[in-house]
This record gives sequence, C-alpha cells and structure tokens, in this order.
Amino acid sequence: QESKCNQLLLELLVTERKYVQDLEEVCSAYLPLAQDPSKRGSLNLDQPRLATCGTRRLHSCPHINQSYNQHTGESAPPVDRRQIREMLGNIEDIKDYHKNVILPKMENAFGNSALMKTLFQSEQNKLCIKYGRYCINTNNSSTILEDNLQFFSLYQTNRGLQLRVDAQLIKPVQRITRYHMFLSDLSKTSTDLGDIDSSEDYSAALNSILSVVDHTNTMMWIGNMKNCSLNLCGQ
Repeated sequence: QESKCNQLLLELLVTERKYVQDLEEVCSAYLPLAQDPSKRGSLNLDQPRLATCGTRRLHSCPHINQSYNQHTGESAPPVDRRQIREMLGNIEDIKDYHKNVILPKMENAFGNSALMKTLFQSEQNKLCIKYGRYCINTNNSSTILEDNLQFFSLYQTNRGLQLRVDAQLIKPVQRITRYHMFLSDLSKTSTDLGDIDSSEDYSAALNSILSVVDHTNTMMWIGNMKNCSLNLCGQ
C-alpha cells in the first residue's frame, strides 16, 4: 500500500509536468494566430502561397500559408484573430499559473500530505476563478471551432501537430477531474495504511477540488445557456 501511495504521488507530479507542457504547446501553436499580423513575423495566414521545404517538416517553414495544402490545393478562409482569442479563452493565464505556481508547490509538497492540503486549500479560490472563466467559455469556443473546422484541420496538418485543437482545449477541464481522482485514491490508500493524518490531509485537499469542480460545472452550465447576455470570454 505504501508503494501504491508513492506511485500515486509520482503519477500526480509527472502528469502535472506533462499538463504544463501540453498547455505550452497549444499556446505556442495557436496564440500567434490571435496576434496582429504585423507581429507574426513572416508567417502568412491570409493568402495561399505555394512553397516547398525539401525534407524539412512543414512547421519549420515560417513562410508557408498554414491554411493552404500545397499538395491538394485545398484552402480555407482565415479566421479573425478576435475569434482565435475567444476560442482560446484564458488558457495562457492557466498555463502561466500552473507553470509558476501549482507545479513548483506540488514539487515541494511531494510526500508531504500537509503541504499538499495547504496547496489545494490556498489555491482553491484562484482555481475557481481561472477555471470558472475557462469553462464558461467552452460552448463559445466549441462553436468557433466548428464554424472554422476546415481552417484548423489544415493548420494542424501543415504545422505537424499531433492533436486536434479541440483535444488540446479540453485538457484543462480534464485536469480538474484528475485531481479529484488522485486525491481520492491517496486518501483511501492512506487510510488502508493506517495513516489517518495523511488520509485527512488528502481528504481536505479533495474537498477543495470538489468545490472547484462544482463551480466549473456551474460556469459551464451558464456558458451553455442560449441567448445569454453575459460577455462570457471576459468573465
């Protein structure tokens, strides 16, 4: 059981690092599309241009039009950069938050249930705010993606991205539910070990995450309301 507890803690930490990497990847790939064209360097996203890159990967060739397939001739109209920003929501803020706050604190709390409890309790409000804002925008984000599916499909292909953008944008929602799973298992495993103090610490951390889950579910429900007058992306 002690080995299982250590394995759970290690998996929690490893997946947190991978989560930060995933967020960095989606921000690196899609945030430039939300920038003013004059700040994109030589990346041409507006007019089709036939280009060859020899044996280099397409995403290493900044002069290629990323919404144009030079092999099939298929092209897609550009997406307004405001829509790109709305689609991404506050994912950059979440990325910076996990990279600079959650991950370092989690590394410091490894093997210390009291510090893990403090981590999730002290960050509960910020998690609610950041993930609530993200989740209230998910319906709007999905609509923008569906309306411009051809563009993002070509962009993914030309950039050599492994995952579709919708699979990347769902990861913040999935991460919150994974915290629930890890902390629940850690609490149960600590109980089996007879370590009541650790079990109570992980249970307290779990209660904080459950509050975040409840809040994000509510925000997602609000975001799904038809004819909602709120500026969802700005909440």
